[in-house]
Amino acid sequence: MSIVSQFTNAAKKAETKKSEKKFTKDNHQLMHKLPKFKFWKQVAILVPGLILISVAAHYLVPTKALDKPPVSDDIKRFVQIQNVKKYYLLTTRADKQIELRTGGNLSWRLHNPGKLVHGAFTRSMGALGSDGKYAVFSTYNAGARALQDLLFESGQGYKELTVLGAMKKFASLEDGYKPKEYAKVMAKAVGVKVTTPMAKLTQEQQKKFVESVKMYELYKPGKIYLFKDQKDFKKNGW
Repeated sequence: MSIVSQFTNAAKKAETKKSEKKFTKDNHQLMHKLPKFKFWKQVAILVPGLILISVAAHYLVPTKALDKPPVSDDIKRFVQIQNVKKYYLLTTRADKQIELRTGGNLSWRLHNPGKLVHGAFTRSMGALGSDGKYAVFSTYNAGARALQDLLFESGQGYKELTVLGAMKKFASLEDGYKPKEYAKVMAKAVGVKVTTPMAKLTQEQQKKFVESVKMYELYKPGKIYLFKDQKDFKKNGW
């Protein structure tokens, strides 16, 4: 048996037994069996064998199947509201599929983590419409951007206030909130006091603030049902 064949068999044997230690030992034994030719003759014999080992290892070592890439948010975005009721939302997506969202809570169904009331501001941020009160955004990220812009960038009067002042404006007693409690939770989440001006928060703190609003609003996913087109929905939807 040739030296190349022995090296190849050693690679296969090592892979079969999954024993790197034994594979190394076998190779050392083979090295000692090589005839003591001059240096360049030894190289001429060894190099092809090492190349074959590399090739064999590449094809013999099992590789983990790659997961399918996630579906892009761009094609999942809402492009049209078909129907919206208290406990469900029916929309057309960018990929032409019909998406029915049920259960969960309102901020999840509407892609509106801050439960922003629909109006001139949400329209300027790309909202598609509303459920009669709250804005419906095309994606969760669009809704989150609108919330962050409202609190920290817009001219809606939040960034000039303290955390407590902003929460009194954002989540008023009239809407059934407890703004002082809300403000304490937000301030603790980002590591500041309720008297800290909103404008003093860093970019990282702003992101944490937005995420904390989402959690405070009890953002909870429900179920999503997809239909390939309107005809499929009419046939298989309720």
